[in-house]
Amino acid sequence: MLLALATATPSYAQKKMKGATKAIPKTAAQQKAEKANAQKLEQMVNATQKVVFIDSIVVDKQDFLSHYKLNPEAGSIYRFNDFFRVNRQPNSYAYVNELGNKSYYSVEDSLGNIRLFTSDYDGNRWSNPTALRGLDDNDDLQLLNYPYMMADGVTLYFAAKGKESIGGYDIFVTRFDSQSGKFLKPENIGMPFNSTANDYMLAIDELDNIGWFASDRNQTAGKVCIYIFIPSATRQTYTDDNLHPDQLRRLAQLHSIADTWGDGKE
Repeated sequence: MLLALATATPSYAQKKMKGATKAIPKTAAQQKAEKANAQKLEQMVNATQKVVFIDSIVVDKQDFLSHYKLNPEAGSIYRFNDFFRVNRQPNSYAYVNELGNKSYYSVEDSLGNIRLFTSDYDGNRWSNPTALRGLDDNDDLQLLNYPYMMADGVTLYFAAKGKESIGGYDIFVTRFDSQSGKFLKPENIGMPFNSTANDYMLAIDELDNIGWFASDRNQTAGKVCIYIFIPSATRQTYTDDNLHPDQLRRLAQLHSIADTWGDGKE
């Protein structure tokens, strides 16, 4: 009887597996969405920014912030709970300016939505949270997180998911419009910073001319890669470099940081 069961079980399992893997036809809407995503990805590859990456290190995701070596004059980044000394926002992050009197941070509500807020410090306490206006007016972006405000107090980097993302989290940039009191429509900063994986927490130290961002592309669970790069004053692409499509794709995907070194002078 045991022998009979042993010989019968594989046949049964095989039949079940064949039935379970039957392809489900995609709807017209799904096919249209996939085509649009493929076109968007191809456009981003063609517009890949020319950036020199000087290093990359794989670290534990839980500890990735400790590897950002920001100059104190560029401000500081923290986990929300560590900075505000609470234990209620495990998925939220905060940026605090160099004077320690203004913060930008994410807050997750009871429904799982994440939005960005700001508070001011008057020497005794932080003010009540004020939501950043203009970032998700069209519902194109969700789960806004990982804020970093540049020293100008106007240019804000953050990560989000949604219609404007090519993967999970993508990095976006926006600027504050003092006349309207709102931030301008965020722009996806494109490749090689963003990928079809999760990319987030871009921080730029203008004093030491160095930048960081984290990504889980090509990483195992619980690990992220921190890419360290030289910020550019202006956005340049490889349009005039006459690269083979495969070369451009390698650069877009950060296949090897050595590919970005050029003549090595920077």
